[in-house]
Amino acid sequence: MFKISLRSDPKLKKLLDKIDNPQTIQKALSAMAIELKNSTRARFFFSKDPLGRTWKKSEAAKREGRRTLVKTGRLRDSVDTNVKPKRIELGIPKATNYGKYFQLGSKPQVKREFLGISKSDRKIMTKILKRELSV
Repeated sequence: MFKISLRSDPKLKKLLDKIDNPQTIQKALSAMAIELKNSTRARFFFSKDPLGRTWKKSEAAKREGRRTLVKTGRLRDSVDTNVKPKRIELGIPKATNYGKYFQLGSKPQVKREFLGISKSDRKIMTKILKRELSV
């Protein structure tokens, strides 16, 4: 699986560290993972990176009258999360490993990031953690 390592957000980490119960931590991480997966897949619809910048439209997408990075939907649909103790992995499986060339860019390929955490993602994750702390 091609994964992107997401740097810890100090505010999120501080909130997560306040939760004592391992089951509550996993519940919160699972809810956060669902939100991350959905927002990442939505980027393919809006053609925007996690920072809100619009992707450069590909020549093929212009020719074919479709969205950039969405020909069959295979890459978008392969985005998945994996919840581990105290962390979430966001990535794509080896079968769609070509996605790393879009994520990172390469000599012939324009960089079009789709994996990452947006401001909106951070707000939602903060809300999830605060909700779990107040229960």
